[in-house]
Parts: sequence; C-alpha cells; structure tokens
Amino acid sequence: MNDRAARGQAKPSICFVALKAYGLLSGRKDIQHIGGAEVQQTLIARELARRGYAVSFVVLDHDQPDGEVVDGIRVFKAYRPSAGVRGVRFVHPRLTGLWSAMRRANSDVYYQRCAGTETGLVANWCRRNRRRFVFSVGANPACADTFSSLENTRERLLYQYGLRRADYVISQTRAQQRLLIEKFEQHSVVIPSCAVDPGEIVHVAPSPRCPPRLLWVGRFSPVKDPDYLLDLAELCPTCHFDVLGDDNALSALGDSRAGSAYANRVKDRARQMPNVELHGWVRHADTGKYYSRASALVCTSHSEGFPNTFLEAWSRGLPVVSRIDIDDVISDHRLGVVHEDRRELANRLNKLVGTTVNWEACSRRVREYFIQQHTIDHVVDRYEDVWNGAVQWAIERKR
Repeated sequence: MNDRAARGQAKPSICFVALKAYGLLSGRKDIQHIGGAEVQQTLIARELARRGYAVSFVVLDHDQPDGEVVDGIRVFKAYRPSAGVRGVRFVHPRLTGLWSAMRRANSDVYYQRCAGTETGLVANWCRRNRRRFVFSVGANPACADTFSSLENTRERLLYQYGLRRADYVISQTRAQQRLLIEKFEQHSVVIPSCAVDPGEIVHVAPSPRCPPRLLWVGRFSPVKDPDYLLDLAELCPTCHFDVLGDDNALSALGDSRAGSAYANRVKDRARQMPNVELHGWVRHADTGKYYSRASALVCTSHSEGFPNTFLEAWSRGLPVVSRIDIDDVISDHRLGVVHEDRRELANRLNKLVGTTVNWEACSRRVREYFIQQHTIDHVVDRYEDVWNGAVQWAIERKR
C-alpha cells in the first residue's frame, strides 16, 4: 500500500497522451503501429487501472467512439492522422484536437513518452491549466542535443520547451540519466521498462538435432540496421533467422515513407538467403509463438532506449545477441552476448547456442534477472511514487 492510500487520500487520475496507442489498446487489426513506447504505456496503464486509478488515454481518431472504455481505461480521440490542410493543420486540427481531448480527460497528471511536438504541447496545456506533466524518455537521441530523431526546427523547439517544463522526467537507463544532466542540466528518475511475465516456459535447447532459431523484431529502417542481421545470417549458415517486421505499419499513420526503397532492398536480399524467413508485420499479441520457438533474440540497432524485445525475450528465458549493451546489463549479468563487430558477434553467438549446457545456464540467468528487475508489479510500484509526488502539490494548494 502506498503512502497516499495509507493516509486515506484518493488516488490521482492519470491521462496518457499516446496518440499512436489505439491499435494496441483496442486490438484492432487494421491499425498496424506497434511501438515500444505504446507497449510500455499500455502495460503501465492497465496495471494502474487494476489498482484502482482513474486512467485515460488521448489517441488519434480512427473512427472509434470518443470516450469509450477499454479494459477500464477511458479513451479520448484527438484528430484524424490525415485531417487538415497542409500549412495550417499544425494548429487545426492537431493542436486544437489534442488540447480538446486533454480537457475532456480532465486528469490530475498527464504522462507523455518520447520526444516530439506533443512534448511541448502537452507541457504548455498542463502549465496553463495547473496540471502536472510527467515526461518519459524514449530513445537515446532525445537525451542528446543533436536531436537526430526530430524532423524540423519547430519539433525540436517544442520538445526542448516541454522537457524543461516537465514536473518529472523519467529515464529508462543510467546512460540516459547522465546525458540529460550533461546536455540539458535536467534531472530525471530512472524507472526501468517492464513486460508481462508469461511464467516458466520450457524451451527446446539448441542441439545438432534441433538447430538454433534466432528471432529479430523491428522496423526496416537504417537505425534498426536489418542489413547487419543479414550479414550475421551469412556468417551463421547453420542458424535459422525469423524476421518479424516491415515498414508498412507507417502507412496506417499517414507516413509517406511506407514501402521505402531501403526496406524493399532489404527484403529482396533476405528472400535470396535460405536461412532467413520473413514473416512481415505481426500483431504484438501474436508474437509469443515466435519467441517460444526461438533460441535467442537478435538486436542489430545502432541505438536504443531500452528495447521491449529484450524484456520479452528475458521473460521467456531467451538470451539476447546484440551489437549494443545498454547500461552494460548484458555483460554485467551475462544475459547473452555482445559485440559491435559482425564476425566476433557471430563467433560468440555460435558458442552460446552451440553448447546445450552454456545455453541452458544463460537461459536460467536471464529469467531470474527479469523477475528481479522488470515485472509489471515491480515497475508500476515505482511509477506510483511519481504519480503521488506529482499530484501532492494540488492537494496542499487546495487546503
């Protein structure tokens, strides 16, 4: 029981401003966007609703009823992705629609994740309406002053405005925490990401009679570097690589980059490789069967915040094979293998999955680490401290 509950005080109401989250919340198959930020916000929100919090979301308009309730969460729609006239649609319907939905949510605390235009707009509305704003960092570029993930000057300025006016900033890792202080003199609290605990899963350990299967999940984009994955597949011909992902999800959000030449080239190359199988876009709820038959998860990204795929793998006892090591957790806790160089990573991968004893020992470690650090209960306990601290000012002001 948290301190507010112990004192008999009402729980604060919380609104998640997550415009692209409706597909995941509702389970609608025609909305194909599944981002790590949306996965985290949905997991946290559902657990908060289970604990008795009044939880709402502000999302894009996909012709759903405004104010509908999904799993105990009230969902308000802001604007249609393609609505408005170029040149003025930033003001209407995007800004007006967002602020109108936030007003209808009427919450004590507003939570927004990942750097972007919404960071500044949510912060400004909260400031003018005397509500608390909690911002959570997504990928590492949001903590640097290069703003490589932001497309234009307006977006960069609004993000900086929102970051500096957030009442609380949450980072996923110690590396992000250090960067925020170094680049923005902005303090943050580190709260790790979480994943559903599927319970103990019995995997068939890789062996000569059961060749290893490697799983890759992501978007076909340069930052995820699927080319690196295909290089790895060439270096490990005895391993089978299951590839979940595409760039078609972007089209559902009105993004003109869908069907990019880059993605098409990657797919053409993959189709010529006998040990690579492309599965395309897969609903998040349907990815479990691919994890259950995998020997390890592969990450080839140049940069990440803290990938949900790591947690989904570790929760199932699957090691991670990665070119990056966030906060050195893989190396420090022996949760898989890491190296930037393709050939060295291939060597380490073969050693990991080439010996049943090695693989089984690593599998036990990753499962234990997940239980200790990344369950939903463990993470949401820490979020409750943030919500309670964020709303305490309002209670004292009303006295």
